[in-house]
Amino acid sequence: MFGNKLKLTVSALAMMMVAAAPVSAQSLLRIDDSPIGELDPHKAVDDADSYLAYNVYDTLVIPNKGSGGVQPHLATEWTVEDNIVTFTLRDDVTFHSGNALTAADVVYSFERMTGMGRGFANLFDNVTSAEAIDDTTVRFTLEGPSAPFLPALVRLPIVDSAVAQEHATDGDYASDWFSANEAGSGAYEIVSHNPQEESELTKNDDFFLDIPEAAPETVILRYGIAPSTMRGLMQSGEHEIASPYSPPEMIRDLAEEDNIELMTMSGGWAYHIKLNTLKAPLDDVNCRLALTYAVDYDALRSLTQINDEFAQGSPSNGPIPTGMLGHDDAPMYARDMDRAREYLDACEYDPATAPPIEISWNSDVPIQERFSLLLQANFAELGFQSELMRGSWAQLTGMMSNPETTPHMFQIWAAPLTPDPDSLLYPTYHSSQPRTFLSMEGFNTPELDAMLDESRVLLDEEEREAKFQEIGAYLRDNAPTIYAFEYQAVLSASDRVTAPTLTDDDQRYGLNTFNYSFREIEIAE
Repeated sequence: MFGNKLKLTVSALAMMMVAAAPVSAQSLLRIDDSPIGELDPHKAVDDADSYLAYNVYDTLVIPNKGSGGVQPHLATEWTVEDNIVTFTLRDDVTFHSGNALTAADVVYSFERMTGMGRGFANLFDNVTSAEAIDDTTVRFTLEGPSAPFLPALVRLPIVDSAVAQEHATDGDYASDWFSANEAGSGAYEIVSHNPQEESELTKNDDFFLDIPEAAPETVILRYGIAPSTMRGLMQSGEHEIASPYSPPEMIRDLAEEDNIELMTMSGGWAYHIKLNTLKAPLDDVNCRLALTYAVDYDALRSLTQINDEFAQGSPSNGPIPTGMLGHDDAPMYARDMDRAREYLDACEYDPATAPPIEISWNSDVPIQERFSLLLQANFAELGFQSELMRGSWAQLTGMMSNPETTPHMFQIWAAPLTPDPDSLLYPTYHSSQPRTFLSMEGFNTPELDAMLDESRVLLDEEEREAKFQEIGAYLRDNAPTIYAFEYQAVLSASDRVTAPTLTDDDQRYGLNTFNYSFREIEIAE
């Protein structure tokens, strides 16, 4: 999961404010996530940021529906010749400013993201240049053939370069301005934005694709609504789709309401317990494997059960989720205490004298406390002492820059950044990547680097799939991460909402957060 799960205390006055709506309910979609909502599309990394980026901005390609890979969007076609990729652009797209989109905007957007080095800039480390050949042709030159390049473009929102340059000062790429304003061409425009409270968007009537009449005229993305408040808003019909990170019992109770139904958001998510492999006792692979096999996976998943039909967890067998290139048929993880004790015997640390294992959990995602308590009990059976470390998303991720301040364990809903497994594996495990919460394991080896590098230049899909399966086996053997279960977000939604991208497998995009495509959601009267 990429998203701050920072819960705010909502007063009675604040609750009245979020319940109020300036437009008729028939044209209003209200959803929620955690603060902060980063509006600058080239800084965006979290879930709320992605919802804003996908709906306010457009990209050259977007994920396919019902499968992996990408399809044309701003680009109508492209050619790949070794390390040169050339795109032909649509000629009927205008930004919210009224300016026509051209290849110069694509080049500027690439240079802005990589120049700032923020957001998902690392996905384009192998691009040496972007060039506007003419108004509708843009050419990217890469260091060499690159299989992940096309999928990575779903993370390169295109901004209006004329507006951006108008507000830039001293080479800052209008950074401050973009955090409070937008310059997109997307199906929705920003009306107002407060990154701690809410963003209001309105439908763009000049969007280059058809938008159904029943699509919401106004969208309000609320941040940090407490579960107790959200329950009341959903029951009273004053909120349309609740955050996927709501407690399971709340989702279960809301499903019993006559005016509420359940929807799902999927696309490669998984629940990972990241291990700090640079800190004793987890710097010993046998110790990591002992803990891996001591986990009660069935009990973990049972904590995510909503009802007989819906659950947030299903078995996992490694780092590559079901449905992605490279997923294999290795056995699903299951508790095996005999095997755990065998690995413990080979571990250099005595559990009785080893440093206590710090199990961090996000205070804004209550279910993580339950996961932590279960893990603590499981590890105690091997003789390990452990300490629960409670903190907000911002507090915990702020500790990750230094291995010594990084806790032993960090829980995350991990997801590929693009419709390609490279975007999940490379930022996590390659030694060239900056140390962040994504790569807090600190697990970097020459062998793994070589395999990841090779997977990037293999253009034959069968060869690439075999390489990813080799990588998956290597990671299972070395256990830098506990791949606890695959995750499916279960959403409580008003029965007035129709959202095929959240209910129909054939209509789901191959990237989870992309399924909050506001123009494809309809609100009944």
